[in-house]
Order: sequence, then C-alpha cells, then structure tokens
Amino acid sequence: MNIFRACLKFILRPLEKTGVEGELMKSGDGLVRHCFPILATYIVDYPEQVLVTLVKTGECPVCDISRADMGDINNTRRP
Repeated sequence: MNIFRACLKFILRPLEKTGVEGELMKSGDGLVRHCFPILATYIVDYPEQVLVTLVKTGECPVCDISRADMGDINNTRRP
C-alpha cells in the first residue's frame, strides 16, 4: 500500500465505525437523532485523481489513444 492510501485510511478510520454503528447527533430542529454519516464524495484535482486511481499522468484510462492525440476533437475513439 502506498503512503497516500495509508494516510487516507488512517484519517478516515473513525468514520468507518460511525458509519456502521451510527452516532447520536443533534439536528437543526434541536432533536437528537441516531445518524449514520458516510463519506459520499471526494473532490480532487487532476493530479490527485491520477494518484488515487493509480493511472499514468496524461493517459486516458478508458481507451488506447496516444498522449499526443489527446484533446484533438477530430481524433475520437470508442472506449
């Protein structure tokens, strides 16, 4: 496991238990409710996406287009 994934797992470990067992939280109307918070989204920029998905920078993860042809609207390929 690489250092990035190990750090992310360490940081998010407390959410794992809370997501399964739940936690009492006060809602906007003042009542206490049994909630099951989960991490639903993870927003990153392109370099972080490359790191997390373990793909090479500048290569398409879906098709075999060359790096030089990426971004050329006339050079489309099927996935």
